[in-house]
Amino acid sequence: MDAATKWLIREAYQIGEPASEIALRLDLPESEVNKVLQSLKKVNRPVQVTPSKAPVVFRVVLIDYDPEWRKELTAKLRTTPLYLDWRRAVLRRGRWRCRECGSTKRVQVDHIYPLSAIIHNYRINSLEEAAECELLWRVDNGRTLCPTCHQRTDTHGAKAQRYWVGPDNID
Repeated sequence: MDAATKWLIREAYQIGEPASEIALRLDLPESEVNKVLQSLKKVNRPVQVTPSKAPVVFRVVLIDYDPEWRKELTAKLRTTPLYLDWRRAVLRRGRWRCRECGSTKRVQVDHIYPLSAIIHNYRINSLEEAAECELLWRVDNGRTLCPTCHQRTDTHGAKAQRYWVGPDNID
């Protein structure tokens, strides 16, 4: 089952749609939908809020990632077919030209909301979790840049860490 279908199942389940209705709407066996729901670690059951009770808010405390593990995951991610398809789609949309200067030499693809920040903020620990993260694969979160313009961005390399959310920034 592809990542997009899993994402649709997760989203429908999180807004309260029963597995049987999800299966019917997506034309899938209910057993397949249940398998996907069981395999997703981050699926939260919908909260039934009664008018007399306010929802309980939990504070999430993030732990630091091992930088070497994050680099290894990012390197592996860039070799996946899903990433290569995303990259091609961004290049096609940008017509293989730098968005800033118009150059066609050595055009690179850049995540506008940085890849490292997505991995850090969404707590992505595996390629499977990355495949399920919709923000990673949005073509409108990509842009084409030449190496010079890419280095000038505020999201290149270590500068992207300013987009990382820490434990003090979570409500």
